[in-house]
Amino acid sequence: MDTFSQNNKTVAYNIYTGYWINWSKGHTLGATITLDRRDGSLLIAFLAMFVSVVGTSFWRISCLAFHSLYSTEAAQDALYHQRQAILRNSANSTSGLWSLLNVLWVWRRSAAQIKFTRTRPYQRILPIIGLAAICIGGFGTAGTFSSSISTAMGNEVLVRSPTCGLLQINSETTDMQSAATYLYPFGAELTNTYTNYARNCITDVSDLASCKAFIKRQLPTKIDRNASCPFQDGICKLDYGNIVFDTGYLDSHFDFGINAPPNERILFRRISSCAPIKTDGYQKPYQDPETRENYTRYYYTTSSQNEQGSDESFTYEYPQLSQRSIPEQGFNAMGGGKDYTIGVSSTYTFNGSYSSPPGLSLIPIPELEQPDADIHIIFLSANRILYAQIVDDPWFSAHRSSYTMKADSEYSGNTTTYQKDEPVSALACSIKEQYCDPSLPSGSQCTRFGGSTESYILAHYLAQSTKKRNIFDWISLTINVRSGSMATVPAYLEAASLAARYKLRVGYSGQLPDNQWQMEVESWHASSLATLQGAIADTAKGLSDLNLERWLVKANNTEERNICHNQKIQNSDYFNISVFGLCFTLVLGTIVICLSYTLEPMISWIQRSRNLDVYARLEWNTNETLQLQRLAHEELGAGVWNGCASNVPFTKSGERLAVLDLEDKDHPRLKAPPKTFEETQLAEMPKSNS
Repeated sequence: MDTFSQNNKTVAYNIYTGYWINWSKGHTLGATITLDRRDGSLLIAFLAMFVSVVGTSFWRISCLAFHSLYSTEAAQDALYHQRQAILRNSANSTSGLWSLLNVLWVWRRSAAQIKFTRTRPYQRILPIIGLAAICIGGFGTAGTFSSSISTAMGNEVLVRSPTCGLLQINSETTDMQSAATYLYPFGAELTNTYTNYARNCITDVSDLASCKAFIKRQLPTKIDRNASCPFQDGICKLDYGNIVFDTGYLDSHFDFGINAPPNERILFRRISSCAPIKTDGYQKPYQDPETRENYTRYYYTTSSQNEQGSDESFTYEYPQLSQRSIPEQGFNAMGGGKDYTIGVSSTYTFNGSYSSPPGLSLIPIPELEQPDADIHIIFLSANRILYAQIVDDPWFSAHRSSYTMKADSEYSGNTTTYQKDEPVSALACSIKEQYCDPSLPSGSQCTRFGGSTESYILAHYLAQSTKKRNIFDWISLTINVRSGSMATVPAYLEAASLAARYKLRVGYSGQLPDNQWQMEVESWHASSLATLQGAIADTAKGLSDLNLERWLVKANNTEERNICHNQKIQNSDYFNISVFGLCFTLVLGTIVICLSYTLEPMISWIQRSRNLDVYARLEWNTNETLQLQRLAHEELGAGVWNGCASNVPFTKSGERLAVLDLEDKDHPRLKAPPKTFEETQLAEMPKSNS
């Protein structure tokens, strides 16, 4: 079972073994049997042996054909008869090849002495040697590659679980304490797991086994790193150099691994646009009347009840940090703030208007509004982190000279450190989604773009049948509820989502590139797509924590159950057997084997019934080992023989046949047996010395 590590937990996928159809290869070629390693190994071993038997049978059929082709009533030389005997009696292509090579070796120098031969030995033997070599090579290779019946089907397997379902809050599961204890941490765990997957498997291109679980290692995305400001002019820090991600149309079958025929597939598209935005003109100082603590409040949203800039409609606030004035500081001193702080504010569009998380009623300011997209603002504070070099990145920007770090005994020279230009910087992202039904007529296949919640509703009404509506509802709800967007990554993981964090050492940072913010956003986007893949696969996998069972909504119709039972992942621990390849091999091989046993008697029966080619038939029979033995003994008058035209000749019980004459040990031959038992005894008695 493939696994993903989640802190101290292991989430395992239960793999289905049995018959199924991999629709990536079509109904016929996609018919598959998944077996565990033991059963798969036994089947592959059987197929290798079966192919070997088929090769032997094919050789026997070929021998029958060539023996009949070469058969002639005219008197022939010894080479002819030896070749015919080998064709008749070699058990397989290997023994036949060896015998033919021996014959060719012996006769190679005798060509000039053979007066009645129309061709040389090479011309008469090499074609059969070639046939034997082809049989050995062809069927040997076929036996070796019989495992291709499995490898050709790849490593795609189905996930099956009795707890396949979605995690949803409903009227019966609104206990906040339970949700805070189990449900919300579970979402953070998943985000962390698939963020690590993105870092290890996509960014670092690792070869870890866990990197090969999904149908696609990485979902495709087009990235424009020099995009114009996605919001109204004046709010972006950069006119160009912003970033846009477009996934294109992701296929539920080929990209998400939901195994389904073409008419049951859907498409999903997400476009995410991000840009660093200005804080000047969108911030105000604020003092808490109770604690007297000073804050800076940022206003990128307005309240439906309040005007922009009012104390009640602020988007984000952060305490004002006192600036320490230390003219000199040793390089190894513990200075600076040790980490970043991340905050995320989100508003969600629906039918052209916006909503925010429960308890709030914020909408984006006009400069950020996009009626078909959710708006997420990510706030970054570097606190008292000190940078070794000036940072020109628009989100991490640090140009304020801070402390002069004085070298100690281990280092030489002094260095100036820098602090972030402003306590908090902001990054705004608009995210919109779209669903399509490729089975609909062109021009009416897709919904319009909308936010994450809105697109789910639009997908529901795009479907033209109950069956397709159930498919849309299950997949879109999985995407909406379990995967989130790229803004989910910093919202859940906060500072841990930043790659810049890994350049920190006790509050000091190494040099950051000018496009560090783009690298962060690209990492979030990759993590969100990995989470999307994982959320769909994990829905089919079922629960790993029984504490979550109260929020589990299981599949309750045929389409939802089909999706649950047809989730594909990759797993190399199992064998996928091609039913087409298996049947083709077994059927064709069985035909060849059956022909090798039935072709000879069928041809013999036809020839006898119609009196056709009597010589070739009888020569085939008499060239058989037992018949050649009969001919040798019968020629000496040994035995009264029956079955002389069949496969097995026989004599009367007790009849004695010829024996070897060993007078010339270099030329052994048969001689007639003694006529009586007494003569045999006398012949075996030692001669007396007289």
